Amino acid sequence: MRRLLASLAIIAGLWCAAAQAAVTNIGDTATFNSATSVVTAATTVPAGALIVVPVYNGGSSGPASDTVTDSQGNCSGYHQITTQVISTSTWIEIFYCVTTHALTGGTDTITFTASDGAQATYISLSPVYTTGYATLDTATTTSSNAYATTWTVTGNGSAAVANELYFGVAYANGGTIAVTGSGTWSTAPPNTPSALSGSFISSYQTNSGTSALTYSGTSASQYVSAIIVSFEPTGGAAVRHNLSTTGAGN
Repeated sequence: MRRLLASLAIIAGLWCAAAQAAVTNIGDTATFNSATSVVTAATTVPAGALIVVPVYNGGSSGPASDTVTDSQGNCSGYHQITTQVISTSTWIEIFYCVTTHALTGGTDTITFTASDGAQATYISLSPVYTTGYATLDTATTTSSNAYATTWTVTGNGSAAVANELYFGVAYANGGTIAVTGSGTWSTAPPNTPSALSGSFISSYQTNSGTSALTYSGTSASQYVSAIIVSFEPTGGAAVRHNLSTTGAGN
């Protein structure tokens, strides 16, 4: 009996560890009247890590050719998962890359480049990384617009496996954003609207099951765009850390 209880305790401990993803902020920046936005890594990112890059691009005719790269040449350019138009020339986007080369804190950089140059009036860039995840689950990726003070986006389908790590990204053209939705979305530090009135926020959650998660909330704005994506686990994970947020302009 003692051995059985000990085994159960170990299994429970391993499950709890797997259910918590370590998401670490690499840095964030806001750029105005520029075609590019550059983040210098505030911490070292190991080889084999999953980097996720939420982007707000205010002032673009279209994001299809926007790029994210890093100074180590990982992925030969990050993969653009999806985009969501906010208005005619403003977008939210999300990119990812599984690194083959480490990024050195204080030295290496991550750069977003808008495809139409100087029209990219405002850019917010907030890369993060985690380990133990690598494969994008394309079945869950979706996005939406809401012309109301409440907004919601639900994963497009069931997750391929349990314990997938979900990322939600949202932008409101005025006021703060409060995140609700299924489960507990970790969002820190609290988002703060910029002087240009917009709020750009990122959140994450580990889904212990496979049912589609919902990323939703409220805003003083009546115009909110949101994206939800998820990644399949490849191994153990540790404790959670914060996913950064950056105020963005409309």
